[in-house]
Amino acid sequence: MNRLGVFLLVFFICMGASGVLSAQELPHAPSGFTITKIADVPGARELAVAPNGDLFVGTAGSEIYIVPHADTKPEHAQVFTRVSDSQAAGIAINANTMYI
Repeated sequence: MNRLGVFLLVFFICMGASGVLSAQELPHAPSGFTITKIADVPGARELAVAPNGDLFVGTAGSEIYIVPHADTKPEHAQVFTRVSDSQAAGIAINANTMYI
């Protein structure tokens, strides 16, 4: 599993129904691994990684965020698109197609 895959796994573990767990509840990285915060995304729920390494984050609201170059040198998270007719309940990428 690559570094971004480990991050995604830890991200899912750290998210609870009420948000991010307290510092005492956070999991510890196994020997040889580190946990690095790469972005702040309000209401983050779903993650998908594009083939080029960009990270897309679905939220509890109607926004989909992008974290460019998340696998090498993450940049500041920014709104990629808004879903105007409903909340963004999930996000997935298959080849060059994004499903929201």
